[in-house]
Amino acid sequence: MKNNDQYLIYEKKLIDLLIGKYRRSKKDKGTNIINRRTVCRPSEIYPRYYDNNADISKKDVIFEIVKDLKKKNMIDYEMKHLSADIEIIVLSDTAIETMEEYHREKYGVISRDEKLEKAKEMADKYRLLCSEKDDQGAMFPCTLLAVEKLENMISRKKCPADMEIYRDVLKALYYLEKTDGYGHNKLYIREFSMLVFGDSKRFEDSVMDRVCNIIRTCKNKPAGENELNNEILSDYDLVTGYKSIVFKGDVILTVNSGQNTRCINAAVLPNGIEIDATDIGEIENVKVNAGVFLTVENLTSYRRLKSSKEIACMYLGGFSDRYQRDFIKKLHNDNPDVAFKHFGDMDAGGLLIYENLCKVTGVEFGLYNMSKEVLADERYADCLKELTAADRVKLEGLGKCDRYKESPEYREMIEYMLYKGVKLEQEIVALYETTGS
Repeated sequence: MKNNDQYLIYEKKLIDLLIGKYRRSKKDKGTNIINRRTVCRPSEIYPRYYDNNADISKKDVIFEIVKDLKKKNMIDYEMKHLSADIEIIVLSDTAIETMEEYHREKYGVISRDEKLEKAKEMADKYRLLCSEKDDQGAMFPCTLLAVEKLENMISRKKCPADMEIYRDVLKALYYLEKTDGYGHNKLYIREFSMLVFGDSKRFEDSVMDRVCNIIRTCKNKPAGENELNNEILSDYDLVTGYKSIVFKGDVILTVNSGQNTRCINAAVLPNGIEIDATDIGEIENVKVNAGVFLTVENLTSYRRLKSSKEIACMYLGGFSDRYQRDFIKKLHNDNPDVAFKHFGDMDAGGLLIYENLCKVTGVEFGLYNMSKEVLADERYADCLKELTAADRVKLEGLGKCDRYKESPEYREMIEYMLYKGVKLEQEIVALYETTGS
């Protein structure tokens, strides 16, 4: 019995693949010299198709689709030698337009020529809009760059992979340049998204990275080593989101607001305080009275650890952002005698976060509860996970860094992880450290 949902998913994927390959080929441009067939393999539809433990029901669905499309004279196929598996699926070139029509009628997918026409209409619309001067004499270099990219694709009979997203990119760029923040002193990203799209998450989820890339290309302002890609939006008074600095322990902030100087001690609350990252510039001085300032990768571990006279803690949450880096740099400059340490996962990701933290802050963080001895502790034996192939590649890459050569503790930890094939998340370490179990 046909699995309709799976059938529809796989059939659409197969047709997408064949049409896409044909339309990208020299054959479609009329410049093909070699009579090369347009083919795809079942593993491009279901990646585990050729595996011994592949799902037979999914393979049966693919075979059913192939037989049905062959009956419609759209494709042919070849079987693997001495096997019940399909080797390749071959598009019947003369059926390309028939397949595109079937694609549109069944799945609502328009043909390449229709896409090109819609893309041209979109390019013409925004080129016209950018040519119209308003009272403020707005200029649209970034929008026009995006239009030129689109026109270049059209000239080569190509279209953006997602027309709706490209349309939204053009719309966002145009409004950014036309209104320059809608006349407000600043707008938060979700406010801007509501004004432009009527949806608070549309810009951030689907459009922002592409918009930032075009702006940076147009302005010839590539992101610096310690800069986030979306920071370019500050040129248009857009605030990219709420960022906070979370820390606890005997840390005193001195804030100078005009004639009034105020001091805030995070130690007054057992779980510390959280400040808006944009307020960092208002802080005149940070005094750490603890001997160690500890950054903690994960929130659960940060909450579990208790600050003390000896240790103050800061929640990192993964790779440090610009505000966290600036705060740490200030801490380090204001407290040269304090030891800085980091506590994170003992896996490839956690060590990359540690490496990045040292690099972007310029602070040589020591390791806290991250060592060969911790990995070998019997209390954590049941929590060790097996390294993946990707983990090994990343760990071996870390073996080439200067810290690996200079720090015996760091080197022994990585060598142990590779030799034993294990990794460990920090939450269990933080639990045992604080409970003593």
